[in-house]
Parts: sequence; C-alpha cells; structure tokens
Amino acid sequence: MRGKPLRGLPVFVLIMCFCTFPAERLHAGKPPGPFEQVATATIPAAYGELLNVYSETLAKGGSEAIQEISEKLDYYNKAIGRIAGVLDVGGKLYLGQNEEAAISAGLMALGELAGTQTGKAYLSAMGLTTLPVTTLITAIQIYRLSVSELQKSETAVILESFYGTIENDRFLRNRNREIGVGDPIPVTPEAVEYAWRKVYQNSTWRKNFKTYVETELGKDDFPEPDTWSRWMAPGNVNVEAEILQRKDEFKGYIAGLLSSLNRIAKVKEQQFVMGKYVEELAAKARNLSSGDILGKYTRAVKELPKVRAFAKECPANIQQAMNTRDLYPLTQIINNSKRYATDVLAWIPATGRLGTEREDLLEELRSYHDKAWESREIIRESVKRALAMKAQNAKVAAWHARSFNFSLTFDDFKGQIEQEFKQTGGIQALKQQLNDLNNKIYKYYTQQSEVVTQEFESAQQSSPVPPERSRNAYEEFGSQLSAYQGIDLQRLFDLRTEVESYADTLKARSTLAEDEVGIYFREIERISLDFKTSQYGNHVSSGVAGMERMLERYCGDFPSAGYVGIRRLQFPEATYKDGDDVSSFTSHHGNYLSTLGQNIAESRYISFCGGKAYLPRLIEDIDHMAVAVDNFTDKQPDLEILEQKIAELETILEEHSWNPQQRYIKHIVLKLNEETKPFVKKIKDLMQKGKRLKEAGLATVARYNTDLDNIEKDENYIEELRSILGQLRPILHDFISLYPRKHVNGINGYFAIRPEVAKKYAGGNCDAFIGNRVFMTKDDVSRALKELNNDLSAARLLWMDRKFNLGIKDFVLFYVDDRTYLMRNDPPEHYEFIELDRRCRILTKDYFDKLKEALLSVEKIDSRFERNMEKELQKDYLNLLSVPKRDYPVNLVYIDLLSYPKNGTAFLEKVAADCWDDQMRKSILEVVEIFKAKINAFREWDNAEAYFEEKREQLSEMAGNLSSLEYQAQSAYNKDMYDPAVKKLYKEAAAKEGPIMGFLNSAINDAKLSPNRQEYFAKRKEEYERRFFFIRQWADISARIPPKSKESEARGAINAFYDKFKQAYEYQNDAELLSYLSDDWSAGDGTTLYDVEDYFRNMFNVFDDIRVDISGINIEFLGGDKFKVSYDMLIIGRIYAAGITRKEKSSVVEEVIFDGNLVRITRTPQGRFWYVQ
Repeated sequence: MRGKPLRGLPVFVLIMCFCTFPAERLHAGKPPGPFEQVATATIPAAYGELLNVYSETLAKGGSEAIQEISEKLDYYNKAIGRIAGVLDVGGKLYLGQNEEAAISAGLMALGELAGTQTGKAYLSAMGLTTLPVTTLITAIQIYRLSVSELQKSETAVILESFYGTIENDRFLRNRNREIGVGDPIPVTPEAVEYAWRKVYQNSTWRKNFKTYVETELGKDDFPEPDTWSRWMAPGNVNVEAEILQRKDEFKGYIAGLLSSLNRIAKVKEQQFVMGKYVEELAAKARNLSSGDILGKYTRAVKELPKVRAFAKECPANIQQAMNTRDLYPLTQIINNSKRYATDVLAWIPATGRLGTEREDLLEELRSYHDKAWESREIIRESVKRALAMKAQNAKVAAWHARSFNFSLTFDDFKGQIEQEFKQTGGIQALKQQLNDLNNKIYKYYTQQSEVVTQEFESAQQSSPVPPERSRNAYEEFGSQLSAYQGIDLQRLFDLRTEVESYADTLKARSTLAEDEVGIYFREIERISLDFKTSQYGNHVSSGVAGMERMLERYCGDFPSAGYVGIRRLQFPEATYKDGDDVSSFTSHHGNYLSTLGQNIAESRYISFCGGKAYLPRLIEDIDHMAVAVDNFTDKQPDLEILEQKIAELETILEEHSWNPQQRYIKHIVLKLNEETKPFVKKIKDLMQKGKRLKEAGLATVARYNTDLDNIEKDENYIEELRSILGQLRPILHDFISLYPRKHVNGINGYFAIRPEVAKKYAGGNCDAFIGNRVFMTKDDVSRALKELNNDLSAARLLWMDRKFNLGIKDFVLFYVDDRTYLMRNDPPEHYEFIELDRRCRILTKDYFDKLKEALLSVEKIDSRFERNMEKELQKDYLNLLSVPKRDYPVNLVYIDLLSYPKNGTAFLEKVAADCWDDQMRKSILEVVEIFKAKINAFREWDNAEAYFEEKREQLSEMAGNLSSLEYQAQSAYNKDMYDPAVKKLYKEAAAKEGPIMGFLNSAINDAKLSPNRQEYFAKRKEEYERRFFFIRQWADISARIPPKSKESEARGAINAFYDKFKQAYEYQNDAELLSYLSDDWSAGDGTTLYDVEDYFRNMFNVFDDIRVDISGINIEFLGGDKFKVSYDMLIIGRIYAAGITRKEKSSVVEEVIFDGNLVRITRTPQGRFWYVQ
C-alpha cells in the first residue's frame, strides 16, 4: 500500500498535462479583442448601386442571373471600346464609312448610359456621373460636323499633308496655350515671315504651297522651279527687286493658309481630347470585372438565412455556456460571428433593399461576439482563481511545490505571428515554440514530482516513518503541485488559443482584401499601360520606351556649332603651263571654293555627345524632342494619380498579412516592387531628364539657327563666286574661236590672222593668204583684247580678280598667248605667202634680206665657190632659188650651180609679181638679180679653171721623176753619204731646175688664168726654188763630208734625217714621209701607219701651204743602233681662199735606229707630227 502514492503522482501530472492541452481543432479563429478588430473588407461602394438595380434577379441565386448582368456590362464595355478605337490619337483625321458606323453605335450606347437607370448604375460602378458622358456625346457631334466641313474643301488632303509638315514645328505651334483656347498656330507677322522663309528655301513646302495657291485661291502665275532657282542665286539687283515684289503677295497667301491650317489643328485637338477621355473611360470599364463580385454577392445572399438563425440562437447559447461553465460554445459564437461578418455581410451592399438588414445583422453579430468574448474570459479567470486557491490552501509539511509562473501574453507574440505569417502563410514555427514551452512546463513539474517521490519512498523504509514524510504530507504536496501546474497550463492554453485565432484572422483578412488589391492593381496597370503606349501626333511618341530611346540620344551637352564664317578668303596661287586649258587654271580656285564649300557644309556637323550631329537634323530632333517632352510631362497629373494608387495599394498590403499560398498577391507584390515602382521612378527620371534636356536644347536652338543662317549665306556666297569663276571658260573659248591658230609656216614664228582671212582659210585654202594682208596689226590686237576685257568685266571676273588677287588677268593674257598668236611679237611688216610643197608658207622681207647678204658675202669665184655658195644658200632653206642638187657630192659639195636652168628664178619672179607689199617685192627681185650675176660669174670662172688644169698637167710632166731622184739620192746618202751615186743623182735632179722655173714664171703672168690660179703657180715656184736649193746643197754636202766615228756619224745622220723630214713635210710629199717610218712603227696613242697615211693625204688636200719648224733636238744613245730623239715641233698650215691659218705645236719623243746607211723612226711614244687641225 505504501507504494501506490509513489506511482500515482507522476500519472496524475501526466493526465493533467494532456487534459490541459486538448487536441487542436480546425476552426476559423479570429484575433482576440472586440468585434471592431475584425477585418470587414466589403464590396467596392461603386458596385452598390449596380447590385441594387439587379437585386431581384440576383436574389434568385442562379448562374443565369449573373450571365444576364455580365452580358449587359460587356455591351457597354464594347461600345466604349469601339469609340476609343475610332478616336485613336494616332488615327486619321477624316472618318470613313466604317468609322462613322462605329461612332453612331457608340453614341447610342453612350446615350443609354446617360439616360437609363442601368447605365447610371454602370457609370457609378466606375466612379463617374452622367455629366462627363453627355459632354462627350456633345463633343463627338461637334467633331463630326467639323470634319464634315473640312472635307468639303478641295484642298483638304493637301492641307492635311501641309499640317503634318508643321504639326510639330516649335516656331509655329503655340505651346503655351491651353488645348481648345485660341489658335494653335498664331497668325502673327513673325509666323508669316517664318513660313515665307520655309516656302522660299524648302522645295516640299513650296510644292504644297503651290497646290494651295493654285487650287484654293485659283492663281495661275505661281513661279516655275527655274524661277525660284534664279531668285535664290544672289548678286542680281533686278532679281532681288522681283523677289521683294512677289514676297508681299505670297505672305498674304501664307496668312490665309495658316488660318486654314488652324481649322485642321483644332479638329486634331478635338480628336486628341476625345480619344484620350474615351480611352480612360474604356480603361475603367475594363477594370470593372463583374463576374467575381457578382458570384460573391450571390453566395452571400444564399448564406443570409443561416446568419439570421445564428443571430437568433446566440443569446440562449451564451447563457447556457455561462451556467455550465463551458468554454466551447462561447468560442464557437466568437468564431462564427466573425466569419459571417466577413464572408457574408461584407458582400452585401450597404444601400438598397438588403442594406438595412445587413446593418442590423452586423450590429447583432458585433454584440453577441463581444458578450461571448467577455463570458469566456470570466470563466477562464474563475478557473485560474480556483486553482490558485487550491494551491495556496494545501497543508504542506516538508515538501513545498514551486510554480513555473508562466507569464507570457498574446502581446508578446503578436509581432512574431505577423512576421511568420507574412513569410510562410502560417505559424508552424510558433506552434512548435508553444509545444516546446508546454514540454518545458511539463518537465519542470515532473522533476519536482520525481524528487519528492524518491524521498517519500526512501522515508518509508524507516521505522517509524517521520511525520514530515508521511503519505498525508506526500499527497498534500501532490495537490499543491497539480494546482500550480494547472494554472500554468491553462495560461498556456489561453495563449495558444489567442495565437491560433489571430493567425486565422490574418488568413481571413488577406483573403478578403485580395479583391480590393486586385482592383487597385488593375487601375495601376491601366495607368502604367497608358504611359507605355501613349502617342501624340503622327510621329512623336511620348511613351516611356519611346521617350527613353529619344532621350538616350542626348547626353545633356548642347554645344553651339561655333560657326565663325569663312572669314577672309585665301585663294591658292594658281599655276599653269603651256597647253593648260581654262579648267587647269580654274581648278585651283574651284577646288579651293569646293573645299571651302565642303568645309562650310561640314560645319553643319558639330561635335555632339561623343559623336557628330547634323545641325539641321539636330534642330529638327530637338524640336521633336521638345514636343515629345511636353506631351510626356503633360501626363504629370496621371503620374501623381499612379503614385497615389501605388501608395494606397502598399498601405493595403502592409495592413494585411498575406498567405504565401495566395499567388496572385505574391505576383502583385513582386510586380509592384520589381516592375511598377521602378517603372514609376523611370517615368519621373525621364520627366526630369526631359525637362532638363528640353530647356538646354531649346536654349541652344536659337544659336543653331543663327549658325545655319550664316552657313547658308556663306554657301550662297561661295556658290556665287563659283558661278562667276565658271564664266571664265566660255568667255575665253568664245574669244579664242575668233582667232584660231593656223599652222602657217614662217621664218619668224606664228602670228594672229585677221578673222575674215582666217575664215576663208578655214579649209586650208592658201589662196586666201596669197597677195593679201593676213596678219593683225598691233592696233587690231589692242582692240580685240579691249573687247575681251569688257566681257570679263561684265561677268564680274575682273572684280573677283581684284578682290581676291586670283591672277585671272595674268592667266587671260597667258591663255590668249598660249592659244592664239595675238600676244606674240609684232608680226612682220613686209611679208608674202606662198604655197610650197602643198603647204602654205610665209615669206618675210627679212628672209630675202639675209639671203641677199649671204649671196653678196661670196665674193671670190674660185674652186671653193660652190662650197661657199652651198653654205650661204642654206639661208634659202625653202630652196626658192631652185638650186639643182647632185645625187653624189663633188669635192664634198652637193649643189650643181653650173647646171642651173635659165628659168630657175621664175618662181620667185612670180611671187614678186603677186606681192602686195612694194618693199617685199623689191627685196625678192634684188635676190634674183644678185643670184643670176653670181651664176654667170661662176660659169666664166669654170671655163678658166679648165685652162688651169691643162697648165698644171704640163708642170707635172716637166717635173717628171724629180721626186724619185730626190728619194734615191737621199736613200743612197743615208747608206753612204760618200757614195758617188749620191752626187750623180743630185746633179740629175738639179738639171730640171731651168725648164721648170721658166714654165712657172710664164704661168704666173698668164692672163688666161684667174688671179687665184696665178697665185697657185707663184706658190709652186717658191716650192721648186726651195727644192732645187736643197738639191744643190745636198749635192755639194755629199761631195765634201769626211768620214767620222759611227756614233758621231749616227748623230750627224739623225740631224740630217730631221732636216729632210722637215723638207718632205713642207713639200707635202706624203710618200717620202712614210718612207722615214719603219714597217713596225707604233705610236703612244695607238695610231697605225694606215692612220698616218690618211692623215697626211687629208692634210695636204686641205692646206695650200705648210711650214714646219723643228727645234731643241736632243739625241740620246740607247746602245747598239738605237737612239732616243726628243724635239719641239711647230706645224703651220694655211688655206688662202678662206684666209685660214692653223698652228699645231707638239713636244715629240721618238726612238730611231741607224744601221750605218739609213735612219728610221721605229716608235713615237710621245707627241705627234702627222696632224694639223
């Protein structure tokens, strides 16, 4: 029996633990506290009126009712969508038949919306009244009338095309006006002037303006394109006056055109405003998703009887629970009252047929919920007090139980609950934490029980058992321990109940708010989509993507083009050469102007954002960017609404705890954080960036336009200069064509031909020249150049030359000189033309004057007459004297004057007869007369020369073998100067002296011989006198010289040898000279015996007389029979007819041999004795 208490205490504690923690029940618990803490998210107020209209139908609860309402809503949605599609901002201006039908159907639907109870309820569901709809209907009707009026104009299409050109022109569009107020395009003097410049400079504007003027205004005198081109070429005063006269006329037309364009602009604005409003209306209609809400409403109506019955039973059930101290019924009332409030009454509109009952039931549920809550708390507190009393009243002897003192409350866990619910959608971790806490309490009390039980059982082994260890004391301890444990577990149970209830509330609240979140999110998506797809005008997109792409092109730096103009022109120095055409000259200046023009054109490209930008396109892009930025920033109110909606949605999301299993909410949160909010930030950044870039860009456009204007002026100026320079070629070519260069061969070159004569000569007809004055005089040339100068001045070429120092004047003179003969030396005064060898040639007086002088220079008539005449007649290079030629030369002369025909001068006599100039004729006839006299004199001389040949032959016969005798005597003398034969031979030679000298004396005075030939025999006389003198001398020497030693003998023989060498040279005896050279003779310069023979023969034929002087002979014995001889030699040759004297001096070194009889030259290593120049 003593062991039973020991086993009973742990079992009691364990049972208490399980009784205190009943198994978890599935229920829709809500957070603790009064009913006001319950999340009662209700149907959007906008749906209330719509649901009330269909309350009877919906009360039936069938799917047919929901389908009926949904179809009606779809009808309204589609009608609004059709209107939005027709009035699309990017659509066309004029409506076709299909669009008109869509508008008519849409107006019918809009009329029903504004005029029926159902339509008004529909509008209310979208948060709208009927006033905007009726206003929209009126606006659409006015728009249709405006379009109809525009279509009646014959130029409607042209005007619309023209409007498309200027729609985004910043200088014409009034950006500061409100839409619908005033004219979009102000008709001001500035606007008219700007449009006039566009028409003047832009071919597209001009083409559209021409159509407007001719079609709308009925004008038929619009200038043609070439007229506009002429107007745009500067520098003509008359043209500028014509432009000013028509400018005022056209500006009046432009003012009317701008007024017409204002009509189109206003219709476009009506279209834009209506389209935008209808699109917003369509967006709101799309967000009105009726199916889900109608379904919840229907289910709520079906559940309403259950709510009524529940509310009716609540008072009795609360009273019974209080009487029985039962907590479960009270918990059921608390949970069900909250469930019916959120799942049923929240989806019934507060207005209408069920609205009153809804409010009454909601008030009853609130009252019963709070009473049940209070009753449950009372019962719980009474239980806790009873247990505490029991623990305090326990009579404990030795053992005292210790309380765990569990003191945690719901507030300690509320934040943790919300955090875990947000993260996981449940509170499993917190439940585990509470279970662990339960186990901890259980363990705490179990340990106390085990210690006391052990002590109790140990004490029972004692005898007697101590009173403080008695069973009674042991049981008292168990009663106290059980009371403490019950209190702590009850507190833990209450906490667990509150925690689970609050988790259920969070779950229900997230479910109820999901629809509201969806409505907000769809509205946010609608506004965001509007930002993504918005488009204004025909080409300018202000959607975020388009705006982002547009602004990416701008780095924020808008530098001025910095165009400084062409400044002072520095033309390159033109170079040219013979044969260059005008283009060769003008290309230097033209290339400079082209390069300058290219540089000016390149000035349109400015450094921009790390690259290059084309200035006109940049200005246009900046204007478009400014328009796009304005359109984009005009949506600032929409952005503020979008931000407000996002803030409201975030508030809802923060106020509710969401179940992670609610994927739709998770998707919204994810998209809101990762897409929508960054997208909003991007919009704001783009708006700020756009404003900044717009301000910077527009501030720079004025400078850009100034630069462009200066660039265009400079380009026009350069083009004007190029046009002026381009006139040089035709002017010069026309001038040159009047004075063609004709190949008329003349003595002194080529000269300018009179234009009338050149025209006759065009076919090469030389008769046009013969007997006529052909060449232009200096006065003629001066007049022609003056006319050319006038043409250059009229073309402003001389002005351009003076201004820029181009060298045009110098080039013109060069070019005229190079292409004509105008600038050559003065043409001859006296001339005549002849046709010779099928060629037209010029003869000048100078030709014949020189020929006359040449003929007169040949004074001597002798054997060299023909040679001299041949040389002088070279001046008659045209052979006008018709001198006959030989096929082979005679005495190196090709002409044959003796064969000159009697009529040889007939050609020149005919030329003289045709000559137009008297002095020219006189010069020709003088040449003819002198030439004839020379021919006659030469013929007489030729007859005398034949007689001379006879006399010379007689002299040769008389001399006979004189040279042979001299040679034999010298040879014998060289062998043995004492040989008697030497004396004999010399005596035989001396015997010829008398006859020869007698003959020569007779010939010298012979009258039949010419003086030259008489002089010839006189020279021969001198030669024979010298020869006979030496013959007599050598004959005497050979008889008187005694014998000497061999070396002495050799030296004497060598000196005598060179005396004979000198004599043979002067006698021009080439045979004897060659006999003094050995057969193997050589020279230091490579000359051979054959060369020497030719030299002697030519030399003796050329010179009439030769004198030789040998001096400073030095003989050096080399041994044996060899000697080295050195001397200075002077050779003088004369040609009497030409009066020529030639001298040759040389230092000669020779090697000779002496064999006792003869001296021979074997080698001449230095100097020469055989040639005279």
